[in-house]
Amino acid sequence: MLYTVRQQGLVTSYQHPRSGTVKVIASAVRHSEISAAIHRPAPLVGRHPREILREFDHSDAESCAWMASGVAYDDSDV
Repeated sequence: MLYTVRQQGLVTSYQHPRSGTVKVIASAVRHSEISAAIHRPAPLVGRHPREILREFDHSDAESCAWMASGVAYDDSDV
């Protein structure tokens, strides 16, 4: 028998700073020593681009070049 994600307890929610309560599908992987909880919401478009690009091993010089050319933009101070 197939069970829906709701029946399996895989629907969870979190508070988003702009959108309010957001329902998402939780991780189906369960482990007693590891939490798969949502620790922070996904960034909005234009939020913290330098930090995100650093996480993917892009240099600050690359980030600045992308910002200057319009490929990426920083809306973090708004």
